[in-house]
Amino acid sequence: MLSPAQQKQRKQIRVQLIQPPLWAYNLPPLGVAYLTGALRNAGIQVRVQELNRGFFLRMPEDVISLYRHMDTGNRGLAGDYPHWSFIFDRMVTFPMEKQVRLKKILAKKVHAWSKRIAKWGGYVCFSVHNTSLAFAQILAQEVRKLNPQQVIIFGGPEIDSHHYDLLKQNAVDYFIQGEGEEVLVRLLLELEEKKSPTPYRGLTFYQEGTLVEGHGNTGESNINQIPFPDFSDFFFYDYNYHAAIPILSSRSCVARCTFCAEPSYWGAFRQREPENILAEMEYQSKKYKINIFYFCDSLINGSVPWLVRLAE
Repeated sequence: MLSPAQQKQRKQIRVQLIQPPLWAYNLPPLGVAYLTGALRNAGIQVRVQELNRGFFLRMPEDVISLYRHMDTGNRGLAGDYPHWSFIFDRMVTFPMEKQVRLKKILAKKVHAWSKRIAKWGGYVCFSVHNTSLAFAQILAQEVRKLNPQQVIIFGGPEIDSHHYDLLKQNAVDYFIQGEGEEVLVRLLLELEEKKSPTPYRGLTFYQEGTLVEGHGNTGESNINQIPFPDFSDFFFYDYNYHAAIPILSSRSCVARCTFCAEPSYWGAFRQREPENILAEMEYQSKKYKINIFYFCDSLINGSVPWLVRLAE
């Protein structure tokens, strides 16, 4: 139980959670909703910037059509907007005039987003996937230019040692690898108390020129104790599956396939108690007036006896 003084202190902590394009737009981003729930449960002020769905709702159709056929490699055109050189194979089929116009539209949108993020201030946290890394990098760089003192944190499935150069270049201040709920809250509280972050598991940063690396993912938490996801910043009817709420009943996987990143990201396979899942479904259904749930697990049959219990 927090004291009144602690509650007041935490309410002064301002955090922005950013979901950059490109990511699926069938459902609200569950990872961001989990972080929102954890932060608000800790008494921290949160603002969600869902840029991905706004992108697909408001960008010109020819820009969106390019993204639907996106190649995440580095084979696009540089031209006058080198930041966008990663984007599209298909763009080479467009007349040069149209290519330049599309790049201007994208650059203008990024500038507007960056100004909005920098203006609100606080800690800026990006949820990063393979398809959204380029946008996250560009936004972080632009925010840094507008507000050099702003603390920028990257987390999500794409964040690993391959991108430590972003820390070294001071484009990003902290990486969170693996589950972020507990690590993010702990990091923010330490920073707010003007402490140097301790090198705990899942957190990586540079300190006085030296890489401080919390080896391994954070996938050891009791997922029955993680606060329920908070979707109150999302408008469900903006999404394709507008009458469904995303939910997780487990994290990681029982298998260890060499081609799959699930175990390395999530850690040990863990399942929530059926009673905990039911409690969340009842809570979310009552709150949002939606009674359809979309399970986003890596697999649903990691334990058949557990699945029977859930069904019952």
